[in-house]
Amino acid sequence: LYGLGSSDCKAGIAAMLTLAKEFAKNPPKKGSIDILVSVDEESKGTGVETALRKGYKCDYAVVCEPSSSTIERANMGLIFLKLKSHGVATHGSAPWRGINAIERITELVGIIRKYLKGLKKHKLIGPFSINLGSVYGGDIPNRVPDYAEALIDIRVPPPNKSAIILKKVKRIISKFGGMKIEIAKQKNPMETDKDSKLIKQIKIAAKKVLKKNIKVSGSRGWTEASCFRNMLKIETVIFGPGNTKMAHSSNECVEIKDVLSMHKIYGQLVKRML
Repeated sequence: LYGLGSSDCKAGIAAMLTLAKEFAKNPPKKGSIDILVSVDEESKGTGVETALRKGYKCDYAVVCEPSSSTIERANMGLIFLKLKSHGVATHGSAPWRGINAIERITELVGIIRKYLKGLKKHKLIGPFSINLGSVYGGDIPNRVPDYAEALIDIRVPPPNKSAIILKKVKRIISKFGGMKIEIAKQKNPMETDKDSKLIKQIKIAAKKVLKKNIKVSGSRGWTEASCFRNMLKIETVIFGPGNTKMAHSSNECVEIKDVLSMHKIYGQLVKRML
């Protein structure tokens, strides 16, 4: 099945809603299952966070983002920043007479990248990273730009806190001078213990359906699993149909058999947990 959102993550929602419909006809004698479908995850990421702040609670959480047939027990945190760089315009034939606002951004990104490389990486999902996602500035080739804007993406592995990393990055920027920043988005990473009850039960349920063992991994992206894990302090995993690499791609797709298998695994998991 092809289409933007087919894998990330309407396939997982379909598997969960179908399961809920089936269990509604024959509800478990103990406990309950909830389906929480959030909005805004790709922009500000305030959907689940808002529900939890308003009092929503649960004992375990399975986030149905595509996980490439693995159980993802950790994901990255993130910091999206808008940089505003001020320079001095002059003729492009003598650039040393001015200050290039665009070059100042690339120089600053290099300094931040060097700082992040010195920090300890996570054994499951890897190192800190920074991406210069966009740059706006300048007008003609023979004028040194005196103003530029850029958007950067910093990824933060657990057990670090994004606020602490942001504080240190701000210190770097303040020493650099002539640069202002705006925080576009800031989210913490998350990690669930590898020996958690939830992971053990998913492994058993998956083996029963797929007839093979599945691996435990992590995600370099941020997901709303962070909200469940950090705000409710509950065991949380990312486990859904589809390939992570397909998300946001021009030919995004999901194999129907994967959706059907995931629906069966969810069913086995609920039966075992309840």
